[in-house]
Amino acid sequence: MIPAELRLTDQQWWQLHSGLLRDDNEHAALQVCGYLAADDDQVLLCRRVVPIGPEDLRHAGRRHLALAPTTLARVAKAARAEQGTMVVCHSHPFPEPVHASRSTWTPRPSCAVGPYGAGWRPGQWPR
Repeated sequence: MIPAELRLTDQQWWQLHSGLLRDDNEHAALQVCGYLAADDDQVLLCRRVVPIGPEDLRHAGRRHLALAPTTLARVAKAARAEQGTMVVCHSHPFPEPVHASRSTWTPRPSCAVGPYGAGWRPGQWPR
């Protein structure tokens, strides 16, 4: 796997952070990103943050959620139409170290945001 960097504007970061950590429940969001590849470096550039509402979930609990496949497909298709990719984000709203989870969403890039930091897993995306 080639190392990658995820870049967001301050406004995008605060939109993501405030949406994911609005209460003590787990929440999710998607990012539509462009990407640049040069030599052995790859950069994902966030174009927009897509909030996830209750209608976008298959099921959710306080510490678990599952996005509806139709939600993932809708945003992935939109990203591909823009010659981009999608990053799956979710919260870890508890005071523990944050790591991006391995989940059924991979191999897409993913990130997790918690009160004490964020974790990032580059995953794979189209070249």
